[in-house]
Amino acid sequence: MRHLGAEKVMSPEEETQASVTSRTSEGVSNETPVSSCTHL
Repeated sequence: MRHLGAEKVMSPEEETQASVTSRTSEGVSNETPVSSCTHL
């Protein structure tokens, strides 16, 4: 979980989205969720 720091900055709603993104990109790449969070 690299987006641990961003998790604190994000709101509960966005935190949930991050978790979903993490699962989706589980078989893709660890940098994908980080980019998504930054994009949001």
